[in-house]
Amino acid sequence: MRLRAESCGIREAVGGACGPNLDPVLGQIQEGVRLLVERAQEAGVMRADVAWQDVPFLLAAVATGPRTLRLRAGDEQWGRNLRIVLDGLRAPRPQALPGTPPA
Repeated sequence: MRLRAESCGIREAVGGACGPNLDPVLGQIQEGVRLLVERAQEAGVMRADVAWQDVPFLLAAVATGPRTLRLRAGDEQWGRNLRIVLDGLRAPRPQALPGTPPA
């Protein structure tokens, strides 16, 4: 997350803007996220209604730009965002999620 927040180009590459050249690497990242989510759910520490496909979108949202709504991000804004997202993924008493997972 630190690299994505600090490096121009990473956001575009992970988003698919570099064409098929990165398909093998992106496939490995997808597989790693899928395994991580499955293991966390099997261990009971991650809410069961989150699809692994939700997680890349959540992580992309963590790496915020330097400004939004005339507010300036703090030095470790990505870290604060990540902690909020991770806490929201924890298993105890989640509210139901609306909609369907990404395809």
